[in-house]
Amino acid sequence: MIEYLVLISCIGFLAFLIPGRYRKYPAIIGWIFIILSLFANLPEYISENNFMYPLMAVLSIPFLYITVKYLLRDDHRVISLSRAAAVAFLIYAPFEYIPAIGNWLIAIVVDQIVFILDTLGYLVTLTDWNIIARNNLRVEIILACTGIQSIAIMLGVAAAVTTTKLQKAFAFLLVAPTIYVLNLLRNVFVIMAYTEQWFPYYPEIAGNGLSCLSRSHMACS
Repeated sequence: MIEYLVLISCIGFLAFLIPGRYRKYPAIIGWIFIILSLFANLPEYISENNFMYPLMAVLSIPFLYITVKYLLRDDHRVISLSRAAAVAFLIYAPFEYIPAIGNWLIAIVVDQIVFILDTLGYLVTLTDWNIIARNNLRVEIILACTGIQSIAIMLGVAAAVTTTKLQKAFAFLLVAPTIYVLNLLRNVFVIMAYTEQWFPYYPEIAGNGLSCLSRSHMACS
């Protein structure tokens, strides 16, 4: 169900990019359904002792009211914010909804993570095409581990700002590689910390009582 809510939100934001006097209405649909997806995820967040997203869901209610109110007034600030969300979805959607593209990016990230770990002398094995293992502990690399969401959001923000095409190109060259490299290093740290059990304390904070630190398999997200 959550996937359908996000998909409807994506369609709304993409329709917003089509010029026209009524494009604010698809943007409203986009905002409504992305916030509905937050609430649909609440049981999972609570079961994982993740209180940040439930807090975001609560705070999203007044945000949605203000956003819809000013979209109906064609406020340029909210229009720019909606453009940022639309561009972010435009970049992210192929990786999320076309498995071949998403898996291609995951495979590249896995290869680069393994290369960095090997370079550091930290030898790991692959138990599957996207699962890195050491010390009988495994880390699954999923789309959330690739950094594509952060890249899409930041490029969306850059696109929403009034700049020249050259400045937008510079923004892309600055944002995308920086986030991508930092995300690779984050993954490397997570894998080393988990497989060596650097932080085996207070596992209940990390999950639903069977935290990632007490399982033999975790997803790096």
